[in-house]
Amino acid sequence: MRYFYLLALAVCTNLFGQTPVNPIIQNFGMVVDAPLADLSPDPSLTYNIVVDLMTGEEDKSVVAFSVNQLARLMNLHVMGGVPKENMNVIVAVHGGALWTALGNELYREKFGVDNPHAPLYQELIDQGVKIVVCSQSMFKRKVDKSQLLPGFEVATSALTTLTMYQLKGWICLNAFLMKLNPNTITGRIYLKIFELLEAHPEGIQWTNLNRMIEEAYPEFHPKTINGCVWQLLQKFPDRVEKPEKGRFRLIK
Repeated sequence: MRYFYLLALAVCTNLFGQTPVNPIIQNFGMVVDAPLADLSPDPSLTYNIVVDLMTGEEDKSVVAFSVNQLARLMNLHVMGGVPKENMNVIVAVHGGALWTALGNELYREKFGVDNPHAPLYQELIDQGVKIVVCSQSMFKRKVDKSQLLPGFEVATSALTTLTMYQLKGWICLNAFLMKLNPNTITGRIYLKIFELLEAHPEGIQWTNLNRMIEEAYPEFHPKTINGCVWQLLQKFPDRVEKPEKGRFRLIK
């Protein structure tokens, strides 16, 4: 299987003239170079970015997509010509992503394996990325600072971290939303669902959530919308909860 993967990668590289690279985070977040790109990041700019990292994966033995995106964020900018010194990145870890920040001892105790995110986070820290963990999420999940991975800092909350840096002029990226494809019907539905839940922290009843999405996208079939709502907890267990029957709420 690995042979065929490498063969396919070689064929694609030859066809499109692009080569897989890891210019700064060397063991994660592989990207391909872009020699034919018409638009590249401006290397003269300073990139001040605060990342909202809230979700992990159901399979705790693999690196979460959202965490790997942090490596891709760094690799893509540096591959595009931005000097490493121009990358100022802060990651606010909270919600279900808190589990990715646990030291190996507690991670093994909870999930039976070493934390697969540990080497990725260490590479990020070594390259100047600052990672802070929400104390509110820690309190809710009974995690002490001493149980986090080395190099992590604790913030009053993720929300105050995100608002503070945005008021300072930093760009805010949501690592989870980067996972959803806005070019598909289901991707647009889920993006709208999370937009609505973010605007209603108290939660939204099932019937109201369906109605609000149908009003936003009258061209989508109601069964498709209802199916997406039906699968919310299954697809996003680290991000959505049902505090009571029929009501969906974001996990904070």
